[in-house]
Amino acid sequence: MTIEEKLICDYFYFENFTKHIKTQRFKEEHGLTPKIEEAIEAILETKTKEQFYEELVKRIIKDHRSELNCCPKCNEIARTDKTKQCIFCSHNWQ
Repeated sequence: MTIEEKLICDYFYFENFTKHIKTQRFKEEHGLTPKIEEAIEAILETKTKEQFYEELVKRIIKDHRSELNCCPKCNEIARTDKTKQCIFCSHNWQ
């Protein structure tokens, strides 16, 4: 996850769970620079929270697919890194 993506996730977390937190407090706690603030604002202006998370998940899966525990039969991602049974096709592997 990039710095900007991490900060946006933090921003959404604070926005959802503590509505009273002021933007200045968020900036101070995360050490936001004007350059990073501009990048975050540009992303937030063009995407909804759901779109942002959907694209983030797709990018992480694409970039790190080889590191994930995938079913050898259907190639879907397993629920955990230790799982040996696919929840999609019920294939078992050792």
